[in-house]
Amino acid sequence: MVKDGSSQVGTLMAALDFDTRSDPILPRSGMRVALSLEVASRFLGSSYDFVKTVAEGSFYRPMPRGHALGFH
Repeated sequence: MVKDGSSQVGTLMAALDFDTRSDPILPRSGMRVALSLEVASRFLGSSYDFVKTVAEGSFYRPMPRGHALGFH
């Protein structure tokens, strides 16, 4: 589906990041949720039209003796 010859990709992106972790490197509790949306269109100078979404999530529960259990 790649077009022959030269082509360009022009995109517009928006992102949201919600972070309540106790520490960004070694979290003991809290969560982080990140969402992003990227759109390419011929109206933005792109040779291709597409939409890309990415969602990430990490959740941390405190455990005994200073440890944490993380779900990603």
